Amino acid sequence: MTLSQRVEELTETYLNDSKRSIGEFVLREKLRIREYSTQQIAEQTYTSKAAVVRFAKALGFDGWKDFAKAYVSEQHYQQTHYSNIDPNLPFAADSSTRDIIAQMQALRSEALADTAELLSPHTVERVVDRLVGANRIALFGMSPNSFIGELFRQRMLTIGRLVEIPALGDSGLLAAFLTERDCAIIISYSGNSRNHVPLNTLAFLEPKGVPVIAITSRGGELSAQARRLHPVHLLPGKAVQQNLHLRHGDLHPLHFERAVLRLLPAGV
Repeated sequence: MTLSQRVEELTETYLNDSKRSIGEFVLREKLRIREYSTQQIAEQTYTSKAAVVRFAKALGFDGWKDFAKAYVSEQHYQQTHYSNIDPNLPFAADSSTRDIIAQMQALRSEALADTAELLSPHTVERVVDRLVGANRIALFGMSPNSFIGELFRQRMLTIGRLVEIPALGDSGLLAAFLTERDCAIIISYSGNSRNHVPLNTLAFLEPKGVPVIAITSRGGELSAQARRLHPVHLLPGKAVQQNLHLRHGDLHPLHFERAVLRLLPAGV
């Protein structure tokens, strides 16, 4: 879920609240929100500076400046990188087979280019260092991300490394026995809902200093709390605009694990 989508969701949830007024202002002004101070936004939305700050915190940010920076960055990226193809409805009911093939090819090519641009070599190298140095590697995610995790687990086995994926209901049990010498991989499409799997494992991982590799959308709460969690953080781009089964689930995580396997030294 993108940050824009989360703003929309928050706006629709609070129909008679200051959050709705501020959310509508943000969605309307887009990139221009960086030109406003919290006082000006409060005046424009008939709210208060405190309400503006609370709006940002409701989305997982420390304050308005952090939110505005992330929101403007996302808006700029979307406006400069994405084509006119709707990733959720890439073709119409009356599209010809040739048109469907062309649209899907363009969509996949764009996803690959987008992922390659967002992946920092330094970040991938940090991921590799964490995995190579870990005594145990555990991967947490819900379906369909757990299926992607199974592919990663199988490929890691071919180079002699075991990746543990907990059975349904056992995520907390596995997370409770990891230590700072291990490594946890969390795959979460939204990056929200710390009370649900897989983010609820952070309650066990954070106190013990377990290194966390987070694969999530750029607009999620997990993304906003990156510095606090100290993760190696990989952010999919256009992938977060569409349904899990179409791109986020089978492109970004797969290309992530292929990059990891390419960089892991032979025999590890």
